This record gives sequence, structure tokens and C-alpha cells, in this order.
Amino acid sequence: MHYIVMDLEWNQAMSSKSSVFNRLPFHLRGEIIQIGAVKLTEDMQPGDEFQVDVRPVYFRKIHTK
Repeated sequence: MHYIVMDLEWNQAMSSKSSVFNRLPFHLRGEIIQIGAVKLTEDMQPGDEFQVDVRPVYFRKIHTK
């Protein structure tokens, strides 16, 4: 059996008073900015890897944390 371990990196607004919150018709807490994944072999060793950066649409300034 193979396993896939996936990691999502999120960005959030710099402040809850950000103007983005006032423009959106819904409450958005964060936005995915990077997706990574590793396929583990049957003996739990890393196999194939995948990584992609996602361009933020709403929270374009990267939060310091």
C-alpha cells in the first residue's frame, strides 16, 4: 500500500481590519499559497515529490507568521 502525505501552506490577512474583509461577500480566514505532497513507498521511504506555488488572489501580502 502506498501513502501520500500532503502539506498545504496558507496565508492570512495582515489584520482583521484589512480592507479585503469588507470587499468579500463571505468570510475568508486564509488562502492556500503552496501545495506540497510526497508519495511514500510500501516501506515508508519517500518516493515521488510534488510542489506548486499558488498565486494569492485576496491576501497578496505575505503574513509575517
